[in-house]
Formats: sequence, C-alpha cells, structure tokens
Amino acid sequence: MVRYMKSFEHDQLMYEEGRLAEIENTERENSLYVKMVS
Repeated sequence: MVRYMKSFEHDQLMYEEGRLAEIENTERENSLYVKMVS
C-alpha cells in the first residue's frame, strides 16, 4: 500500500513537471512567433 502511494506521488510530480515544461515551451514558441510576425 505504501509503495503504491509512493509511486502515485512520483507520477503526480512527473506529470506536474511535464505540464510546467510544456507551458514554458508554449510560451517561448508564442513569443518567438510574435517577434517574427511583428
């Protein structure tokens, strides 16, 4: 049971970090796009 909770927390952390990285990449791409357009 404890092991299950640990792996669940680990997955949540990985998911959160992945989402944050995705958001940062999207914002970076958007700012690059804006610079090219303007």
